[in-house]
Amino acid sequence: MLDACGSVAAEFALVVPLLFSLIFGAFEAASIAFSMNLMQHEAMVLARRLAVNTITPGEIAGQIQHNLPPWLRTHVSYTVAHTDIEQPRLNFITVQLSAAADDASLIVFFSRVLPWTIRATATAKQEVPFDG
Repeated sequence: MLDACGSVAAEFALVVPLLFSLIFGAFEAASIAFSMNLMQHEAMVLARRLAVNTITPGEIAGQIQHNLPPWLRTHVSYTVAHTDIEQPRLNFITVQLSAAADDASLIVFFSRVLPWTIRATATAKQEVPFDG
């Protein structure tokens, strides 16, 4: 009977790290996916607001600080690109948000070992007032 207890303890010691790795890895993956979804939504909103001239590119940083969750807002970088800023009817605005995966997660488990960047990109056509 004593030998069986020892083998159960050894099997438990082998299985528990794998189980915890699966649990923490799943939580980290879900947290990164949630952050990526929030970044994609924010990129679409910012591109749309730039296209209809309700904000300027200089106000994007403030909007990111206001709309993204605390663990993510200080780590997001952004770029804004225009295709033809001189001709508003032909201009497309592209907003790209990016952050390191370990900054986008509430728990850092695998993303520190395999560092990568998550990106969200949205494009909107510049809108101009109706000429009549």
